[in-house]
Amino acid sequence: MKVQNERRKDILELINIVSTTKNIDKKIIIGFLKNSIQRIINSQLDPDAEIALDIVDNELILTNLKKLVIDDEEEYKGDSKVVDIHLSEAREINPTITVGETIASKISFDDFSRSLYSKIEQSFRIEILNWEKRRVYEKYQPLIGTVVEAKLEEDFGGKGATFLLEDGTLCYMPTKYQNQKINLNDKKYHNVTIEEVYESSKSYQVLVSNDSPNKVREILKREIPEIDRGEIQIVGISRIKGDRSKISFRKNPKFEGELDIKGCIIGQNSERINRVSNEIGEKIDVILYSDNIYEYIANALSPARIVSINKKAGTNDYLVVVPNKHNTIAIGKKGSNVKLTVELIRVNIDICSYSYAIENNIPINWNGNINEKELEELDSGFVENKSSSAYLSTTNNRRPRNNRNNWKNINISNIEDFEKEIAEYNSEILSYEPVDYSQFSVEDKTDKIENDNFDKLDQNFEQKINNNEIKRVNENFKFDKDLVGDIDLNDYDFLDFDEEEDF
Repeated sequence: MKVQNERRKDILELINIVSTTKNIDKKIIIGFLKNSIQRIINSQLDPDAEIALDIVDNELILTNLKKLVIDDEEEYKGDSKVVDIHLSEAREINPTITVGETIASKISFDDFSRSLYSKIEQSFRIEILNWEKRRVYEKYQPLIGTVVEAKLEEDFGGKGATFLLEDGTLCYMPTKYQNQKINLNDKKYHNVTIEEVYESSKSYQVLVSNDSPNKVREILKREIPEIDRGEIQIVGISRIKGDRSKISFRKNPKFEGELDIKGCIIGQNSERINRVSNEIGEKIDVILYSDNIYEYIANALSPARIVSINKKAGTNDYLVVVPNKHNTIAIGKKGSNVKLTVELIRVNIDICSYSYAIENNIPINWNGNINEKELEELDSGFVENKSSSAYLSTTNNRRPRNNRNNWKNINISNIEDFEKEIAEYNSEILSYEPVDYSQFSVEDKTDKIENDNFDKLDQNFEQKINNNEIKRVNENFKFDKDLVGDIDLNDYDFLDFDEEEDF
């Protein structure tokens, strides 16, 4: 019996289009269609129906393997022709068949009513969508923290943006992951960091950022070969987004060669660190890590010099004594220097001047990076501020002139503004309760830092994984916004579709 199939050509064309645009094997797509037809027929017509779907000589062959044989006098009603067959038609296939038995018989796609065909089509689209979601999750979840190139799709004016990854996956950059000082429209392609990947989402599965510590790490690895090879390790990163970062480094203990860490990070004529600074849009303080907590704090608070660091017994609180002239430097503009140090080392820090410490009988143990003679010279104005050898910032890469008359060029109004910012810091940044400085005492100068991340860093050095390459899957992929959704077919009630008139 010849089965008429006016819709069959359209379905074959749809399968070819989906296979090409979504880069899905045709066998997988036919499986989706078969599952959809099976699901709808079982839920709407006959729970015992069993469907087979094949392509033979480029023709789509649909078969119900368990059509019920009915008497010729019984009329087909609605979609019953999909699951029932008249006795006379059945005997053309099997002459001995009787009413009430089942038989395998082909189905014309034209046998489906318009409403039933619409439900099958919807189910088919959902199958494709769920498969795409699984593919996106399996591909990008292992790449969290990796920097990839993405094409700007739409910028929502500081309220997020969408990008296309190189395989056509549409991803989203929420405001919290966006550096507001970077104008996305300045260029079409951007280096973004994969921050989050959802297995199932009603909108975007992949969230990216252009303002992430992960991004900074990847840029540093790219620009500084010693980091990429694992010879130098990034210990910590603290940031005031779009303004300033402090990044601490150490030599990998398992690397036996000699290394000038600061020289490697800075590069010739500061080229390396300046490239990193320009790309993330922030000034960078390069800090040398030390497992001696006092030395580490002193390094991190640069460019301020440190007289003494006292720890409050039984706490994670430290009192840092600085030269009188370095009190505002230690705190930084709007508290930035101490705030970044606290975030980097993850301890509580309070700052006081040397004069205040003497007046309040705070012990001075000279475990910072300035001695008594240097402090006296600094207070007398005979020496300039010397940044610690463990510190370098992109804010000042030129060596200052040895000129004692430089004070004539100081802008007094700027100093007054700076003092106002210090007041803001006191109220907004740390908001400490009144401190009983007598509780701070001199402790072991070799107090060690325990850092669980080091084992992970060492493992990365021994077994280095390159996550920076993502292969192009299909350049012609286009995201089908109509398929956006989060639907579990097992919970989907196709009875909710409005019934439409049959053709």
